[in-house]
Amino acid sequence: MRALLLQSMAGGRLQLRSLYSEDLENKPDCVSVEGELLSQERNDALLENIVSRLSLEPGVISIGWRIIEQEFG
Repeated sequence: MRALLLQSMAGGRLQLRSLYSEDLENKPDCVSVEGELLSQERNDALLENIVSRLSLEPGVISIGWRIIEQEFG
């Protein structure tokens, strides 16, 4: 999953700020992966494309994205 995320960002319009994964306590065969991406401008379509691509992977149970902070300048 990490490699696919990095590959999806290869166009250079997004930067990876952090990537975190942990095993889920109540589901021993599941891992939660969270990434934080930075962009110079808002691009919902690009994020939707990345999320759509990752959702096709076997074993993906849930996936989504959200804006956590928006700066204007």
